[in-house]
Amino acid sequence: MAKTFVNLRSRRRQNFELLGVCALLIFLIYGVFSTATAANVGELESLLRSHYLYSAVAPSEVGQDDYYQFDAGIGFTFSERDDTGLNADILMQPDKELYTRAVYWNAKTLSDRGIAISKNLARKNGLDIGDKLYSEHIVNGKVSEYVIEQIIPSVNGARISTRRNYTDGLIIMGYDSRYVDSISHSTVFFTNQTIEDITATIGYTPENIEYRDDEIWSVVKEIIPLFVFAITLTILISSYEIIRLVNNIRTDFKRMISMGYEEEKLDRSLTRYTHGSAVIVIAASTIISVLFSLIQKHGLIDGCVLIIMIVLECIVSLIASSIQKKRLWRA
Repeated sequence: MAKTFVNLRSRRRQNFELLGVCALLIFLIYGVFSTATAANVGELESLLRSHYLYSAVAPSEVGQDDYYQFDAGIGFTFSERDDTGLNADILMQPDKELYTRAVYWNAKTLSDRGIAISKNLARKNGLDIGDKLYSEHIVNGKVSEYVIEQIIPSVNGARISTRRNYTDGLIIMGYDSRYVDSISHSTVFFTNQTIEDITATIGYTPENIEYRDDEIWSVVKEIIPLFVFAITLTILISSYEIIRLVNNIRTDFKRMISMGYEEEKLDRSLTRYTHGSAVIVIAASTIISVLFSLIQKHGLIDGCVLIIMIVLECIVSLIASSIQKKRLWRA
């Protein structure tokens, strides 16, 4: 059988170094992006998995999916004498409250000395269920011990207005009558009911209304610049990889043209050379990125970003290979 390929002489050591560096750089792009956007991505997943229409503030409970927020500051520390507190948005469950799946990060009913903390806050501070935090009680000035009873999904704050304070996560307290009876507070609620129905139920018009769609778009806008930057770098690296690979065999390719080698065989050989090299880079960077994602327990959105990067690498490699092939024949 006649050979359908020719052996293109390339600088193998340089090629292996190039492919290794490109695979590592693409993994670093994904790793840096996923790390830099971890809080926002976790929050976006929570918002997408929630089903409420909007949230708002009212002077009293609605009776479902609502929390108290206090005018006086409540803080938590790692020890009784620690002055450094956790940077968190803090809410309290009303007594005998009903919580539904409308809010993805809803906590189950907590004890009066129990708290739930968001996953991103727990991860940042190395906390887990059963760990203890401390808070100086605003009413009597005594330091109380609280036990982490639940880890809720990642969320930076309950609403957009609190996220703008750049909190690192959310802490939900169990019902404590000493706070409720002694400190002024309002209720933040999450609902699918119309504003008119809510007004009729509680006798007040809700304030500070924030729609979930607006919250989603607010988080997405924070992610987009880093996503575009990561995609741009991926395109540049994939293009550079093909250009360097072709340059490494340019001299030998030209020599074979001058010696009268068949164009079809040369094209097949060049395609196998560039595409095969691209596959190595894509496979290596993907394997490392997947392992990194499993260790970091990334969610669906990070997985989608990785798939987009893989598809983009394939497309850019095909286009760059085609362009470089035409340039070789023209020169």
